[in-house]
Amino acid sequence: MRSLLGRLGGKRVLVVGDLYLDHYIFGRPNGISREAPIMVLDEQRREDQLGGGAAPALALRQLGYDVMVAGVIGDDSEGERVIELLTSAGIDASLVLVDPTRPTTTKVRLVAEGFLLFPQQIVRVDRQERAPVPANVERAVGQAIRTVHVEAVLASDYRSGVLTRGVVDAIRELQGLQ
Repeated sequence: MRSLLGRLGGKRVLVVGDLYLDHYIFGRPNGISREAPIMVLDEQRREDQLGGGAAPALALRQLGYDVMVAGVIGDDSEGERVIELLTSAGIDASLVLVDPTRPTTTKVRLVAEGFLLFPQQIVRVDRQERAPVPANVERAVGQAIRTVHVEAVLASDYRSGVLTRGVVDAIRELQGLQ
């Protein structure tokens, strides 16, 4: 296994797709709410992670690949955080485009700790636009993809509107699959 992993490093991979911010709020249960039959958590910590297509990009980077990402984020603090997490992981985010007409997909999870053996996710709140990106954004993503030289492309479709026909066509042209 070590021999195989040693040969993986250095190859340039483009990950194209839906980019998410996964935001976790961890807390310890302290009772049941008076307003509804739900658990009340005392917040202990918060954690942000890359989600959607950004998660396989991170996994490839951790395996030693030279990774770049193409996708769309919103013009918001969550999008800035996605760029920050990609950059700090050593992932090239220069092909990530900002679309001010849609929010960055964000999934917030509340997780209870300390009452069971393992942490328990108790609710998830999604902020997500599923419609295809506008035509001008689709063209811009396609044009960006056509400028790179990579050895492989991973398309990551979470049905959030980035992998449109035009973007897939750009990937096929890049890889000579037409």
